[in-house]
Amino acid sequence: MPHVIVAPVGENLESIYAAIRTFPTERVYLVSNGGVAKHTQKVAELKKVLDNLRIPVQVIEIKGGLIEGMFKAFAQIKGAGNKDADILADVSSGENMENCAALSAS
Repeated sequence: MPHVIVAPVGENLESIYAAIRTFPTERVYLVSNGGVAKHTQKVAELKKVLDNLRIPVQVIEIKGGLIEGMFKAFAQIKGAGNKDADILADVSSGENMENCAALSAS
């Protein structure tokens, strides 16, 4: 069964590699509450590595409230043709509040 990884953008994006090693990953979604601007270089490095592994990466920007935006992002991901995939939330990649919101939304 394919796995889709959803991860908040933050300081510890390298934690996504552990999930990719453990689970056969079909796609990675990075959910950002303005964190892409702060972590542009890390996001670019992650995309480059995952492109080499042929794993597509999509960045979803949250607008408005963090909790509501995270729930909408997870609903969008589930509705984007990932109905049969197992969705894994990496709650160690972002900042504390983003990780809590991702855990709640998952």
